[in-house]
Amino acid sequence: MSGGVPPRTGKQLVLELIEDGFGQRQPEVFHRLVADDYVQHNPMVPPGREGLLGFLEVVKGIPDNRFTIYTLVEDGPYVASHAVWQGAGMVNAVIDLFRIEGGQFREHWDVMQPIPAPGDGPPMVGPARQPGEPDRTAANKRLVEHLAAEALVGGNFAALSAACAPDLVQHDPGVAAGAAAFVEHLVGGDRRFARVHRVLGEGDLVLVQAEGRLGAEPAALYDLFRLSAGRIVEHWSVSQAIPAAMAHGNGMF
Repeated sequence: MSGGVPPRTGKQLVLELIEDGFGQRQPEVFHRLVADDYVQHNPMVPPGREGLLGFLEVVKGIPDNRFTIYTLVEDGPYVASHAVWQGAGMVNAVIDLFRIEGGQFREHWDVMQPIPAPGDGPPMVGPARQPGEPDRTAANKRLVEHLAAEALVGGNFAALSAACAPDLVQHDPGVAAGAAAFVEHLVGGDRRFARVHRVLGEGDLVLVQAEGRLGAEPAALYDLFRLSAGRIVEHWSVSQAIPAAMAHGNGMF
């Protein structure tokens, strides 16, 4: 029987990068965990490990900087985090997506959206949640993959309506609670889906990374769903317009 240390999970690596690398301002974490040819899709951060180290210097200058992770989803080489980033008067919802191979970060995507003042509904991010239903990962991903293609891109919203619980918990601040309000928002709202890039999931949580439009602007659209017994019971979203100029040529996808 081997006495070796088991490999660290992707979630553990993400927590170290965020909490120790950025939170504790430790550049050695980046040198150890981030590949030199790290592929960056954040439109404002230059590529490679050096680009991320440069971003660390920016973070150091943000007053009262806090980054709080509420949910982590791990699927093969991918780890997604759902978080709130606060500092210098800003409060943003953020979804980060990392590709990790050989114990190093190889690629990163993200979206960020300002959180409006608290209203009467559920918060845009949270509550803190661990994935449940571990034996239903594959089935939940298949269902959401089908709905993303059939409804979000294809426009068959009847399929989505049938898959949602009537009392769906809605975290999008511009949408009322319930399945009917969710579908009505998708039909008449300003989020338009053109292409699904990735669907990843762990247990009862499934994330869709898509490309489309936010009003008249091209946008990255991320939707996180929680399922129970084969139905969608909770929904979060983060959307970001795609800028015309970026710090690299990798695009946001």
